[in-house]
Amino acid sequence: MESVENGIAEIRLYSPLSGRFFDSEDYGRALNRVELSAYRREIQSALDKDEIRQSERGLAEYVSPQSLRERIISMHPGVEVWSYGMWSVLTVKCQGVLSEGELETLKDEWHGQMTDGWGESFAQEAVDCDEGCCLYVDYMDTKRSSIKTEQELKGITQGQEIAGDAGVQRVTGAAQAMGMG
Repeated sequence: MESVENGIAEIRLYSPLSGRFFDSEDYGRALNRVELSAYRREIQSALDKDEIRQSERGLAEYVSPQSLRERIISMHPGVEVWSYGMWSVLTVKCQGVLSEGELETLKDEWHGQMTDGWGESFAQEAVDCDEGCCLYVDYMDTKRSSIKTEQELKGITQGQEIAGDAGVQRVTGAAQAMGMG
C-alpha cells in the first residue's frame, strides 16, 4: 500500500519467494511459496537480525541514480503471507510520491539487490528452524516482471479494506496519491 503522511510516502514492493528446506539429517527439498509460508516467523526473525534491517536507511544506500537515492529515506526487506503464499516485501519510505519512471527504476534496483546483491548474500545464510533443521530463502530466481506494488498484487482500490499479516487495513488516499482515484 502506498500511503503519504507528512510528505513521506510508503511503498511496498512484493515478489514471490521460494526456498530449500534441510532436515536434521541434511536431506534437502525445494519449498514453493505455499510451503514456505509455514516458516514466516523464522524468516522474519532472520531478516530482523540482518544488518540491512538494522541500519536506518537499509538498502537505500545502494540506490542509483543519485537523484532517486536522495529521495529514498529507507528500504527494508521483510516477508508476508498473501493468498496462502510467501512473498518478499520491500518497504520503501521516500520523500513524496514517486513518478511512474522512478517506481520502475526502484523495481529495477530491488531486482538487482535480490539477484546480485543483498538477496544473494541472504540466500546463502541458513534460517534456523526446529531441532537442527534449516532453510535457505531464495531471492535470486525472482524475475523482474514478478515485482509488484501492493496495489498491483492485491488489486487495491481507494476505500477498499484488505486483510493481511497486520490485520485489516483501510486503504484511502493511496490510490489518489498514485493517480488512480
